[in-house]
Amino acid sequence: MTDPPVLPALPTKQLFMVADASRARKLAAPELPAGYQLREFRPGDQTGWVKLLAASGFEEWTVEKFDAYTAEPERLAGSRTVECDGRLVAATFASQRSLDPRAGALDYVVCHPDHQGRRLGLIVCAAVMDYLADQGYATISLQTDDWRLAAIKTYFNLGFEPVMTRADMPERWLNVKQQLHLE
Repeated sequence: MTDPPVLPALPTKQLFMVADASRARKLAAPELPAGYQLREFRPGDQTGWVKLLAASGFEEWTVEKFDAYTAEPERLAGSRTVECDGRLVAATFASQRSLDPRAGALDYVVCHPDHQGRRLGLIVCAAVMDYLADQGYATISLQTDDWRLAAIKTYFNLGFEPVMTRADMPERWLNVKQQLHLE
């Protein structure tokens, strides 16, 4: 008797979360710490964004990839960053990547490791959510990885809820919630 064939494992799909855009109107984002400034994208920011993305684990970004990614109008107009001492230290993109024109998205929420613990991710997310709500989006979604626990805690605090997109999601979400002491 031969052993059954070994099937390749399915690639891990990112976790998916969604929030009602009206939630953005009810958020009380924390005050920025002294020395930090929340702002929109400025021409010339590309290199700073690429460095911030790389410091946050997204090493594959280049200025060319950034320029291509931000070709969508929402991505530059709605994206927000936090600056400190002339450096970009936290950021996220606004997107409209769904087939539903009323669905916006947060993409690539990042915070430089030297500036974590100051709620800067929450601040940029709340600002982008506010922008998307102002643009008339009804929902806001995001994708994340199981290991990004601090980010996921922020997303829960912003009112995002898990969406089960595959059979393995309930168990993965349970594991995440247990690690965050939410279960």
